[in-house]
Amino acid sequence: MLVEIQTGRPRPRHLRFHEAMAALAPGSRLERRDASRLFRLGMHVRTVVQGIRRVSLPPGRCYLVHQALACGAPYVAEFDVPFAVHGYRFGAYLNAAEAARRLIASEELRSLAVFSEWAKRAFAIHFGAEAAKKCRVVYPLSDSSARVGTAMRRYDFCFISTQFRIKAGPETVRAFSSARAANGGQGSLCVVTDLAEARRCLGELERFPGIEWRPANLSSTDVAGLLADSHCLVHPALAESFGVVVIEALAAGCAVIATDIASFPEMVADGENGFLVRAPVSTVVADVFIPAWGDMKAFSNFLERLDLSSLESDLALRMSMLLTDAERRAGFGAASSRLYRERFSLPAWRKAMHGLLVDAFPELSFAKTA
Repeated sequence: MLVEIQTGRPRPRHLRFHEAMAALAPGSRLERRDASRLFRLGMHVRTVVQGIRRVSLPPGRCYLVHQALACGAPYVAEFDVPFAVHGYRFGAYLNAAEAARRLIASEELRSLAVFSEWAKRAFAIHFGAEAAKKCRVVYPLSDSSARVGTAMRRYDFCFISTQFRIKAGPETVRAFSSARAANGGQGSLCVVTDLAEARRCLGELERFPGIEWRPANLSSTDVAGLLADSHCLVHPALAESFGVVVIEALAAGCAVIATDIASFPEMVADGENGFLVRAPVSTVVADVFIPAWGDMKAFSNFLERLDLSSLESDLALRMSMLLTDAERRAGFGAASSRLYRERFSLPAWRKAMHGLLVDAFPELSFAKTA
């Protein structure tokens, strides 16, 4: 029996994780335990006091624990980034990093499931060689509604993010306007975002021709439909560690333009399925998320005072190339589909997770026969 434990409010990626896990452990071989409001409150208090998200596990079973370390029984821990171990509190990391290292080195922790090679390197640099040995990459799953679009798509580009400023929304809009003007006024962009924030950054949105604006309240099915109807996702994030929307763009057969930070180089091969552009400033430096930029409001305000015209120019150049070269754009989309199947699809997830379970829990027969 494997027990899957949520230690916080489940995010969509955790729900997709559980559904896929249930298929690996059919019948009664997987038990799911969600965190009650009282449990989450207790976890918050313990994290503030101890500096580590930690749970005690009753012996006699094997566990898969989301976003926490543990003691008492053999387990696998699933994390997104190293600071999650400390409840995303930099002060807690400074005070409790050594205690976290000891927990990670414990024989009870069989493996650390992380969501990218970048995250694996981040855990290694924060927690050392023992953490590096135990990290296994299991990429997040896209929403089940993600699908490949047809060759005839309504939009040349789409931008999808609730955080308009820190995902370089203003630069994307102005770059598109430049690329569209250079293309004889032809080209279309759909922007899904916080429209109030977009207006604060750009003024009247109606003054940008060729752009359809939508509020950031689309369902996952709506997002999948938009991606399937777009040739290219533009996602030049300046603050992000992964970005599931990029995986969903790959699933839809979209070309992708993204910044060269964090996990994006694992999803975008420059010149093969899209373009990577240099981020002139970012919350991520190499394999480390800079704690001082953890306050996204402060980082957004900081960006307002910078000249990011170099990023805007890079985006305009790449968008112009895709507007004027339909053959290259189609080739990028086909390459995205291949990459999705090989690295990010449900079968790829099952293979990665099955390998992790076999190595972590040899005593569980389902892992051997899954």
